[in-house]
Amino acid sequence: MAEAPEDPPREETALGDRHPLTGAKIANLSPAVAEELEMGGLWDGVVITAIRRGQPAHRLGFKPRDVILSVNGVEVGQVDDLLGALTRPAERWSISFSRGGRVRTVEISG
Repeated sequence: MAEAPEDPPREETALGDRHPLTGAKIANLSPAVAEELEMGGLWDGVVITAIRRGQPAHRLGFKPRDVILSVNGVEVGQVDDLLGALTRPAERWSISFSRGGRVRTVEISG
């Protein structure tokens, strides 16, 4: 059996700074990453691969395998999109993500 492709490249990144996703580790979702996380199906986007306990992302209830869809109205397709959205100053945060096939949105005043 052939290995699942890693396209796009995973670009795994640990998030720091001061925003609601601090403490999350993210990656571009590819068939290979989806297989490792046991997500099944064909996926694309940016997925949380790990969460550090006690950090903002953990306290707000984000979990590994959450797929980030948008931040403050900016669609997220790849890691670079998410990093760009998180560097914009914001007094309020709106983060939409998919978990188990359901879309959820977290609103945070900040």
